[in-house]
Amino acid sequence: MTTRTQQLLANAKTAIAAQDWLRARLFMEELTHLLPDDPSIAYNRGLVYWKLEEYDNAAAWLRRALELKPDFAQAQAALKFMQDLAGGGMTDAADAPPAPRPAPAVPPPPPPASEEEEWFLGGGFWPRT
Repeated sequence: MTTRTQQLLANAKTAIAAQDWLRARLFMEELTHLLPDDPSIAYNRGLVYWKLEEYDNAAAWLRRALELKPDFAQAQAALKFMQDLAGGGMTDAADAPPAPRPAPAVPPPPPPASEEEEWFLGGGFWPRT
């Protein structure tokens, strides 16, 4: 991992800890350009979009994480939680209705940690896969 990537990760973690979701989104967008095949980056970008109430983007990035790693349990749980809240009616961003979706009542609980390395976002740290 390059020094630049490490700095972006550190900046993203700082922004997330401060709940500065707009800054976190900028860092996550850049990280996905640098690490396009990293499912943890796609997953966390989805969670940042969730916090920004951009639910179609959140679902799209959670699905991207699952494309990269189909057995990614945390991404599966987060996407299922979003779909359950929306009544299963989540759509791709291209098919999104013009009106914004209502905010979910509560964020999804973090799945149990089962991976060696910890990652950020959610109720504490999310496992990195």
